Amino acid sequence: MSKLISDAKELSLISGRDEMEILGEKSRSLKIKELTRITAMIADSKYKGTELGEKLSREGEYLWQRRMKTAEENAKLAELKTLTASSLTVTITYNHHSCTCCNTILN
Repeated sequence: MSKLISDAKELSLISGRDEMEILGEKSRSLKIKELTRITAMIADSKYKGTELGEKLSREGEYLWQRRMKTAEENAKLAELKTLTASSLTVTITYNHHSCTCCNTILN
């Protein structure tokens, strides 16, 4: 990330273009959704005079909620995988102990 920002600053100095514009283009080309949103907010604030602090605060909350949701989904998926593996083990064990080869040996 720091390399991306320093490259945008350097290109801005060389070309005379706005570094947020350059950073926005780079983030779009690399498909970094979060950075694209943030650079758009900063550019919007710069050109329109909108309240940047409030927008960034809302964006931070949004990103935090997304991380939490992703973590919950991953936890549910891991739990499902564990339950499926346990269920499969129980089924295989049950089927194996009810087979004729085991019943012959045990009797």
